[in-house]
Formats: sequence, structure tokens, C-alpha cells
Amino acid sequence: GRIDVRAKVGDRWSNALPFDVSDAPSFIESEPNDEHANANKVELPVAIDGHIDPSGDEDAYLFKVAEKGKYTFRVIARDLGSPIDALLVLRGADGKVIQRVDDAKDDGGPDPVFTRDLAPGVYSIAVRDLLYGFGPHHVYRLIAEKQATPPHDFAVRFLPDTPRVHRGGRESMWAEVTRDGGYNGDVT
Repeated sequence: GRIDVRAKVGDRWSNALPFDVSDAPSFIESEPNDEHANANKVELPVAIDGHIDPSGDEDAYLFKVAEKGKYTFRVIARDLGSPIDALLVLRGADGKVIQRVDDAKDDGGPDPVFTRDLAPGVYSIAVRDLLYGFGPHHVYRLIAEKQATPPHDFAVRFLPDTPRVHRGGRESMWAEVTRDGGYNGDVT
């Protein structure tokens, strides 16, 4: 999640600075990693901290998928006050582009995020600034992780949800069952 951090300097406080906290292990980008061929090697899940410098810089990260599943890739930059207009590029082992995303489609946010089914193999994910901005303030955090498999579950909703039953009386109710996570069994 995001927290705001302030520092006390003498008898005054600094402006609040946004800071992202993740459960994923941290990794700090190191140059050169400008293309698929010389990408930094990372293990998922990972929270990568990097910056775009010089102009046209693209930071690539190579990772291995051991088991088929849904994987999520998310950049956090604008929420941290960075001017970067991030572009995420997913490539296969051969370096061919599988997917490009420049903005979050689901929540309408400015930072890219996407989830994709991946088969076992080697992939790379790269970050660059669409507007070719660069410098020490063009920072980002890239979080890459396998989505957790939702548990098999169900929910039951009754309508009306506040029945009025008098002593010895009866009331008919509608029961609606919603199944999640692939659950398709009976509910008693």
C-alpha cells in the first residue's frame, strides 16, 4: 500500500513524500539493462525500484515462469509523484512483443497495469517513458507477481433479507447462490 512519510529537520517538518510498501521482495535496477538481451534477472514475485535516465532509456527485467497461471504487472509512478508516463512491454524468450500497456484500463489510473495468462518459459518485462522524459525524478516501482488462486467459495443472499415472521407463522424467501473460484458443488 501507499503511505506518506515526513522527516523532521530541526524544528520543522518536511513535505509529505509518498512511499509504496509491498510484500514482494525488493530489487533495485542496475544498468545496463536497456534491452531484452541484457535485462536484469529477477525472480517473481518482485518489487523493482528503478528510474529512467538517459532519454530513451528502457529498463528490462528477465524472469522465468515455472508454472502456468495468471501474472500481474503493475507500475507505480504517478501516485509517487513521478512525472513518468510509463509504458510496460512484455516479451517472450525470443524477444518478440506479447503485450504493450500504457495506462490502467480497469481503474482509469495513469500508471499501467495488466494481468496475463503465461505458460512456463522465459519472459521479459520492460518499462520506459512514452514521452522520452528522463532524469533523477523519473522513478517507478514495478511489481510483478503471480495472482493467487481464488479459494473455492460461495455466497448466499436471501430476499427479502429482513423477513418478518410471527410466532408459528411462515414466510417464503428467495435464496440466491453465487459461486466463486471455480466452485460448482451443491450448497445445502
